[in-house]
Amino acid sequence: MFQFDFYHSVMLSRDPVVAKSQWIDWDHVRKQKKPSLDIAIATCQRTGVYRLMELQHRWNSEVIVQFYATLFVEEPRCMHWMLEGQWYSVDYTVFVGHLAISEEELQRDRIHTE
Repeated sequence: MFQFDFYHSVMLSRDPVVAKSQWIDWDHVRKQKKPSLDIAIATCQRTGVYRLMELQHRWNSEVIVQFYATLFVEEPRCMHWMLEGQWYSVDYTVFVGHLAISEEELQRDRIHTE
């Protein structure tokens, strides 16, 4: 299985396994006073990912790596991934509901369509 091989040979060989920057401190970004960063902030706000990118949590790096190494999205908007050999699936609306994303934000165009 490609995902299993990729996870073990590529992802786990990194040090650190996941980037140490796990959320964005928007106040710090604004203090840089760079036009390119102002554009990035505006883009994140416009596309609805601003609040998600500042979410702070004690993340488990191995779980994040397993999630991204095995994630695939099946239309209509259903996510599938594997953790510790067990497959999981969730409807997109349920998943983003756990992230406190509003119904209005769900109706925005998908980022990859812009």
